[in-house]
Amino acid sequence: MLLTLGLVLPAQGQQQAVIQDLDVVNLPGDRVQLRFQMSEPVPAPRNFTINEPARIVLDFPATDSALAQRRTVINTGVAESLTVLEAADRTRATVNLARMVPFSLRSQGNSVLLTLDAGASGGPGLERATTTAARLAPPRSLPMAGEPAAPTAAGPDHIQGIDFRRGPEGQGVINITLSDPAVSVDVREQGERIVADFRNTRLPRGQERRLDVTDFGTPVNLIDALNREGGARISVLPSGRYEYLAYQTGNLYTIEVIPLEEEQRVEQAQQVFTGEPLSLNFQDIEVRAVLQIIADFTGLNVVVSDSVQGNLTLRLQNVPWDQALDIILRTKGLSMRRNGSVIYIAPTEEITAREQLELQALQQRTQLEPLRTELIQLNYAKANDLSSILKSNENSFLSERGSVTVDTRTNTLLINDVPSRISEIRELVTQLDVKVSQVLIDARVVIATDDFRKEIGVRFGATAVQSFDNNGIAGVSGSAIGNDTIVNSAIDNLNTTGQPFPVTAPSLADRLGVDLPVAGAAGRFALVLLNQDYLLDLELSALQAEGRGEILSNPRVVTTD
Repeated sequence: MLLTLGLVLPAQGQQQAVIQDLDVVNLPGDRVQLRFQMSEPVPAPRNFTINEPARIVLDFPATDSALAQRRTVINTGVAESLTVLEAADRTRATVNLARMVPFSLRSQGNSVLLTLDAGASGGPGLERATTTAARLAPPRSLPMAGEPAAPTAAGPDHIQGIDFRRGPEGQGVINITLSDPAVSVDVREQGERIVADFRNTRLPRGQERRLDVTDFGTPVNLIDALNREGGARISVLPSGRYEYLAYQTGNLYTIEVIPLEEEQRVEQAQQVFTGEPLSLNFQDIEVRAVLQIIADFTGLNVVVSDSVQGNLTLRLQNVPWDQALDIILRTKGLSMRRNGSVIYIAPTEEITAREQLELQALQQRTQLEPLRTELIQLNYAKANDLSSILKSNENSFLSERGSVTVDTRTNTLLINDVPSRISEIRELVTQLDVKVSQVLIDARVVIATDDFRKEIGVRFGATAVQSFDNNGIAGVSGSAIGNDTIVNSAIDNLNTTGQPFPVTAPSLADRLGVDLPVAGAAGRFALVLLNQDYLLDLELSALQAEGRGEILSNPRVVTTD
């Protein structure tokens, strides 16, 4: 929710006025005009807007309402309804809108005219309403640091001159002289620049230029003045850490760029404001009235001391409400104390004196309050240890009249003190009388070996003999010696019987083609296949050796952490 305020005070000597009637008129260009018929001429009322829901609020000071009903249904253009409520010193008219649109507010004879421009280019916005009859605060006196630009004669809605000066505190002061004090101004930070748009305003010939003000030793380096669609723009290029303030006095609009000292930078970095943003435009308004507006915006209950007096003039754009309140309090030397939803505001000296009196009263009460005795039994801590902590010379938790006694038999503290200190001591003892963390250290002493192993062995051989060409043989065995045994026996048979068979089988060692047994095998398995012309040998062996461990002891130690 964004709040924008425009304020002009009524002229002095204004008498009680009456809102007699309300007229709604459709104007060309998708505009709607609300005409408040007054009993006498009055200045334009102060106003502020609320974006969500879209509302325009008009405050008529010293005014009564003679309308037949408080709520009037309009349903014309963007205007939906009007609510009028009377208070002790003012009448508030709230215009409910379908959406926020630009508007203008002015006085004309016995009428106050509020014009809603739903067809304006540039989207919803706000035109700050002022009146030339308003009583404005005088400008602050600043020493001349350079020759001011001579005002240029121009017609209505023109910027007559732009002047730059250095303030007494090193701030850069840009003074813009307007031909009409009712010109609407929108000041904001855009990127690295401070931009001021003057709506429906033109810079005369010769005023569109760039001013290099680096030599003045202020946070301002450059000032660009140019005409653009919809109005004139003043663009300020600052440097370093700064804050800016914009205000208007008559037809003189002033932008101050103030440098921040190192202490201010650290303080601003530490303080974080989280309130909803609002914009304030005050000209010579009472401080109490500004505080009332902030209270209406936030919904908080604000109590202001009777000693809060004085007026102020400032313009804040899209600033968190808590930061705006902090600026106002610092400017006027005020402080606040918050209790729930109630804020008490008074001069700093008054709040300091009040708190000092409260502390003195509390000290006197402690000295006169009757003592009370209470027993606190401990479960885990030792009473003697806690007693030493409570009555330590460096930081005693007892009052000047308090005492503590220890009963070691029951591990109990006997506290004799004022009731408020006894409550604090009981809370402290509750936090200290707790179980102490313990650590279990567990160890195991064992005897173990590392000679664990597994082995698998195999012995394999194939022997075969086959005849061919009646008197020839073909044989295979695990070695050449085995084959030699077969061939020699076949030759002997041929010489004796005329045929090679039967041949002699080689020995086992000569038949094996693979001989990889396990030494000291724990188990074996053998297989043999014999036929009239072949012999197959197979042996499998395995060994598994395991190392064993033995636990000798398992010691455990429990200790405090």
